[in-house]
Amino acid sequence: MNDWSRLLKSPNSVRRHFPNGPPRLSGLRLMRVVLGPAAIRVILGFKTLPAGASDKWRRAGYSAVDLVLRLGSPTVEHLDAAGLLSEQDGVTVELDRNRIVIKSGDQPMLVASIEYVDAQFLPDPVMQRLEASRDESGSELEPSPFVRDPEQQ
Repeated sequence: MNDWSRLLKSPNSVRRHFPNGPPRLSGLRLMRVVLGPAAIRVILGFKTLPAGASDKWRRAGYSAVDLVLRLGSPTVEHLDAAGLLSEQDGVTVELDRNRIVIKSGDQPMLVASIEYVDAQFLPDPVMQRLEASRDESGSELEPSPFVRDPEQQ
């Protein structure tokens, strides 16, 4: 398995939730991209808890998780604005030391050179609401659509 967590500015932000190595970054749902001059924030959703996820999440009853990638000091090489404006299923993220590629199928939607990348996992919409997660513009991050909020049933 490719340990993409070693490329992060804070690898323990992933490793504490996935002690045996991070999940694969394929088959994800692209939920939101926030472009800023200093950073790009990409919010991706896993439909279920990925293999190897923390037992703590399972015990708490979480059934899905979102991944927030923060791409520092980006230089955008390719941008498919139309593709990034709507939610997409089946997205793959490729990371290497100084570059990220986000693809839908074989088509790149975002290619950027970056100085660093960091990641944060947010389990389930309830947890996201409790953490009051915000994007670069200060807007609250929208919860993953994969899990029903018990308060809305």
